[in-house]
Amino acid sequence: MPCLRGIEISVVAESATKRLPEFPHPDGSHVHLREPEGVYDGNVQSSKRPDTSLGAEHDPTWIQKTKPRISVYIPSVPALGVQFSLRYAVTRPPEGASLFFFKMLMNGRHITSWGFKFSVNGIGSVVRALFEPSNRHLHKQNGVVLRRVGIESRHFYFRSGEANQSVAEEGGLIEVEVFRAKGRRRRAAKLDQFRDQEEYGICAPTAGLLDKPEDVTFYDFFLIDPKDSPYATFRFHYRSWENLEELNLIPQADLSLSSSVAGVVPHHGSAEDPESTWAQQAWDSKFSTNLEAIDEAVFDEDADYRSAVHRNYGLPPL
Repeated sequence: MPCLRGIEISVVAESATKRLPEFPHPDGSHVHLREPEGVYDGNVQSSKRPDTSLGAEHDPTWIQKTKPRISVYIPSVPALGVQFSLRYAVTRPPEGASLFFFKMLMNGRHITSWGFKFSVNGIGSVVRALFEPSNRHLHKQNGVVLRRVGIESRHFYFRSGEANQSVAEEGGLIEVEVFRAKGRRRRAAKLDQFRDQEEYGICAPTAGLLDKPEDVTFYDFFLIDPKDSPYATFRFHYRSWENLEELNLIPQADLSLSSSVAGVVPHHGSAEDPESTWAQQAWDSKFSTNLEAIDEAVFDEDADYRSAVHRNYGLPPL
């Protein structure tokens, strides 16, 4: 499964024991190098060469890695109409922070976000997104149309149906951006109306209103990383099995998977990757779908956080 900067994320189908197989993407692992002006470039000697014994926080001339991301292909499995979710694990503490903030997008559209303290909950899954109640929750009272008060939950499915009804054959994208944060503040719920993704081969049927919406906790987060430079980004490019085969994106050794349960296979970790093995064992013993904070957002810094890197950054609320 993709692992970047001590964070592991995978797309899981139907149950906690099955994940979608992943195939190499041309983008692979990618990172930008940021070098401030006036540093030594090998040809011109500036007034100050970077001190390699110091990190970026202490030496502004130190070359920094920005926008690290990792990309893989996964198959969409609409023939089964299976529910899918995201599973995540943080295998080592973030650099210079105790809080993580995750933002999930589908085909460029913000779907949900969440965060946690590393010492509290570094392992879990995201199985739903929360929205303002849809029109099915409208009712009349004394001749007036009212919307029921509450929070509507929706789960994620690859869309079933005719192949030519979904552009998932041509490709879609599930993306997770990860940011470090230095603090958070509790806030009231902010919910958006649901907008479907069926044209991209994903549907999110309603699971109804939450029985206890008061139990959902919402926070605003103070980010360390700029909004346009996440600490880590994970990209899952989903395509149909047929499209993956036609484009020769499936290694020969894995072609047999296409005929077995639409490619949904058990995952047992990797003996060559101790972090992956640790994460799998932790998931087996502490798998959780209850997040401490299901909906989060980022707001402008205040007097207590004047050293924040970002400016005027606000995530769309659910």
